[in-house]
Amino acid sequence: MVLVAVAGTAGCKWFVTERVIRDAKDRDNDSYLAWQVGGEDCDDDDPQVHPKAVELCGDSIDNNCNGLTDDIGIGQITWYIDLDGDGFGDEGTQREACPDALLGTDWAPRAGDCDDARPGVSAGEDEVCGDGLDNDCDGEVDNGPAQMWADRDGDGYGDPEARAPCDGGGTLAPNDLDCDDTDPFVFTDALEICDGVDNDCDGDADEDLVAATVDRSFNTRTVNEALSLATETVEICSGEYEVDPHTFGSLEEVVVSGLGRGETVLVSSVTPFDRVFKVGTGSTLTLKDLSVESASAAVVTDIQSNLTVLGCSISRNTTGSAFKEKEATSSSGRTSAATTWG
Repeated sequence: MVLVAVAGTAGCKWFVTERVIRDAKDRDNDSYLAWQVGGEDCDDDDPQVHPKAVELCGDSIDNNCNGLTDDIGIGQITWYIDLDGDGFGDEGTQREACPDALLGTDWAPRAGDCDDARPGVSAGEDEVCGDGLDNDCDGEVDNGPAQMWADRDGDGYGDPEARAPCDGGGTLAPNDLDCDDTDPFVFTDALEICDGVDNDCDGDADEDLVAATVDRSFNTRTVNEALSLATETVEICSGEYEVDPHTFGSLEEVVVSGLGRGETVLVSSVTPFDRVFKVGTGSTLTLKDLSVESASAAVVTDIQSNLTVLGCSISRNTTGSAFKEKEATSSSGRTSAATTWG
C-alpha cells in the first residue's frame, strides 16, 4: 500500500497504512521518530544521527540535527576574531568551532595579533625600523630588522640572545645559530676539534671524535686517518685507541698532541713487530701528553728523522731501545726531562 491516509468528506475519517505505522516506530531504533512523521530525527536511517548526538567535525554530517554541518563538536579548535583579515586574531576574543566552520569569515584559527585594526601588524610580520610600531607583536617597538642577529665574532652565525637593534650597526647575521658569539670557530656545523669545547653547537664537546687538525682542515674518528692526512698538527682526544703501523713518509712535521686533558692512550695491535708510529726520512714527530702502551716498538725513526717526546709515558714495550739514539732528545738536541719510558 502506498496511500498514507484518506479523509472522507463526512466525519473526517483517516485510514493509516501499514507503512506509516512502520515508519512511525523509528526505523534506526535510536529512540527518535523521523521528521517525516513529525519527529526530530533528521536521518532515520542512521542511529548515530539524532537531536542528542554529538557533532563530529569533518564528517560533513549534521549529526545533532540542528540544521548545521560540522559547526561545533568533537575535533573543534579555538578561533580568534580577525577584523583586519591578516590571518592572525585577537586572543582576547575567541570561540570554539570545527576547523573549517569559520573559514572565509572574520575569524582566524591562530592568535598573535596585537593590533587587529592594522593588517601589517601581527606575529607573522617582520619588524620595520622607524615606523613606531611593534610590527611583529613581540612586545617591543622598532627593536630590530627582520631575522637579523648580532654576530660579534664575525663567523656568519648570530647570537640567539642578541636580536639586532634597528640602530645597532656592527656585524649582523641572518640566523641565530651561534652558541658562543665570542669565538669565530664555534657555530652550528663548525668543525669539531679536540679542545673540550662544543665547536659545532650540538650540545656535546668532542663527542666521539678521535682526532682533528688544529688548522681545522679536517677531523676524523680514526687515528690512522688523522696521521695519514695531517700536514701540521694532529690533536688526539682523550681516550684509548688501537693504532696500526703507519708511515708518515716525508711530511715536514707532524705533532701528535693529547692536549693534557686527561691521558690519551695509544695501544698497538697484537701482531709481532708492530710499530705505533714509524716516522719516515726527513720527517719530524712530536709526541705530547700521550701514553703509548703494549707496543713491540713504540716509536721507530729513520736516521734522518727528528723525534720530540714531551710529557709522555712509553710503557710495556718489548723493545727497550725503541727510540734508538733519539729516544729522549728533542729535534734541537736537548733532553726532555719530562720523558719516561718502560
